[in-house]
This record gives sequence, C-alpha cells and structure tokens, in this order.
Amino acid sequence: SLPLDIPVPVRRREPKFVPYESYKAAVTPMAPTGKSHRTRLAALEIPFPLQQGSSSSSSGADGPLLAVVREVPEGATPSASAAEEDVRLEQQLCQERQRSHDLQEQLSVQVEVNRELKKLLVASLGEDMEARVHFLSEDKAQLAADVRTYAHRLSQGREELDRLAIHADVWRSKFLAASLLVDELASCKARLTHQCDDFQEALQWMASEHQQLEANLTATCRLLAKLQEQLAAAAASPGEPASQAEPCDVLQLSALAQRTARSCCHQAVPRGSSANLRLGPAPVVRPTPAEAFARRTERAYEALKHSFSTRAQSVLQSGIASGNKCSVNGVNKTHDCSTIACCRHCSGHLENI
Repeated sequence: SLPLDIPVPVRRREPKFVPYESYKAAVTPMAPTGKSHRTRLAALEIPFPLQQGSSSSSSGADGPLLAVVREVPEGATPSASAAEEDVRLEQQLCQERQRSHDLQEQLSVQVEVNRELKKLLVASLGEDMEARVHFLSEDKAQLAADVRTYAHRLSQGREELDRLAIHADVWRSKFLAASLLVDELASCKARLTHQCDDFQEALQWMASEHQQLEANLTATCRLLAKLQEQLAAAAASPGEPASQAEPCDVLQLSALAQRTARSCCHQAVPRGSSANLRLGPAPVVRPTPAEAFARRTERAYEALKHSFSTRAQSVLQSGIASGNKCSVNGVNKTHDCSTIACCRHCSGHLENI
C-alpha cells in the first residue's frame, strides 16, 4: 500500500460530444477518425522533499522527488502541453471574469429595476387598498345605519305584535263571553218559542170551547124563547112579540138567556102568589180543559221569567244603556265608545275595522 501523503493517480474520462442530428439515426461520421485523443501517463517530477528514511539520511544524498501522475495527450511533450494549458486556462479565467462582471452588472441593473417596480407596485397597491378600505369603511357605516334602522323597525314590529296579541286575547275573551251569552239567549229563545207554542195551542183550544159555548147558549136561548111563548099561550096572556134577533156576543147572549129564564119562572108562578123565587144551590163550576191548560201555561211562563238569571238581565240593561250613551243628541257615536258592555268579561280597547 502507498503512503497517505502520496496522491493516487485517477483516470479521468473525457466528456463525449453529441453532434446535432439533422435527421434520424445520423450519428455515425462519414469519414473515420483516428484515435488522436488517447492519453498516456507522464511522470512529472515535483521538487519537494518527502519524509526520508534512516537509510537515506545516513547516506547523505538528496531526497527523492515526488512522482505525480498526470494525463498528458499522446504525442505532446510535457513542457509544451503545460504552457498551452496555462494559456488556455488564463484565457478561460479572463473570459469567466468578464462574464462574471457582465452578470454582476446585469444583476445590479435587474435589482434596481425590480426595486423600482416594487416601489411602483407598492404605491399602486397602496392607493388601491386605501381606496378599497375607504369604500369598505363607508359600506360598513351604511350597513351599520341600516342595521340600526331595521333593528328599530323590528323592535317596533315586535311591540305592535305584542299589542295585537293582547288585543287578540281581549277579543278572544270577548268572543267566548259573547258565545256564552249567545248560547244562553238561544236556550232562552227556544224556551220562549216553546212557551209561545203552548200559548197558541191554549188559545186555539179556548177558541174551540168558545165556539161550543156559543152554540150551546144559542140553543138555550132559542129553547127558553120557545118555552116563554108556550107559557104565555097557556096563560092566555098576550106575550111580547118576538123581535128580530140582533147580533150579540156571548156575554149578551148569556144575559138574554138569564132574562128569558127569569121571565119563564115568573110566568110559571101562580097569579096572586107573592112568594119569592127560591133558587137552589149554585153548581160548582170547574174550568174547562182549555182553561186548565192555559193556566198551566201561564204558570210555566211565570216560572220561566223567574228562571232568567239576574246577570243576563243586567247585561241586557247595561248593553241598552251603553247603546243609549253612544247615541247622544241624535248623533251616532258607536265608534267613540271605548268598550261595549256585553258581559263582565268584555273590556279593552276597540279597533275600528
């Protein structure tokens, strides 16, 4: 193995040049070329001492030189190739320096241009952002004002809804009270209608009995008149001539029958007798079926009147009184009244619809 301070020669591979393809598969040169770039290893002696061993120090000779292996093209001398290589490297170094200087100048120019563009961009964006911020601030202020306005309207709407809800509850209670009153009035109407039907039936029944009574009285009067004539003929005394019957009612007809009967009684008594007529006990008169039904109907009507509640009567009276109050001096002031006295549940504000 070699010492650590001796460099190991490394074989460097030449980069291959790939020509431009004019057409597909044009990679083979037309003329064969020789291998002129073959390299060989040339030993260059570099004058710097190495570590000397004990044998060399004892002999007193100069130290050996380090052998450095370099790649040298074949057919070229080491001195000429080194000079050409130095010249070429110097030229490349000058070119690279010039190129670096040009690139630095371009970079500085580009940086300056970018700085100016950045300033312009920042200025333009700043103006745009300032304008946008101003517009957004105005929009925000307008939106805040709109929000306050709508919030105020919303609060007013809620208050109105609450007020209408209260009025709705009041009118609902009024409607329920009115419904109760209507039901009570309907029941009263039904009972009164039934009572009226009973009265009508009683009247018809009494009219029928009245016709029967009239017929009986008429027949009785005729019989009494005939009896009076017979008694007058038997007594050989001229009686009163029969007069033409005049129109009369039942009461007059009953009075006529009574007079005729009394006359017959006087005629039946012997002459010269001054004894008074002694009548028998009066018969017990019972009401007819029609009269009894009419009396029962009247008692039922009296009970119906007493069954009406005092509250309903007071409600009706208060309603009539309020109606009279609303109309003053011939002017209708129904809408000016704040309440309508329907019952004890009805109270509150009225809405004119």
